[in-house]
Amino acid sequence: MRAFMQQGGFDLPVLLDPPGSIANAYRVSAVPTTIFIDPAGMIASVKVGQTTAAELEEITSALR
Repeated sequence: MRAFMQQGGFDLPVLLDPPGSIANAYRVSAVPTTIFIDPAGMIASVKVGQTTAAELEEITSALR
């Protein structure tokens, strides 16, 4: 995973959860799932499935 992130030039936090405890806590039912946390630490949006750059920009812009 780390090599993929470095090769792609990605600079974002990625949570690895081998035991599944975080996935269970957030009720993740499919992979990939992107969970957007607002500045107050609350879940602002959840995107299940693939996400495009435009979708990421739209959602993160709304959180700023």
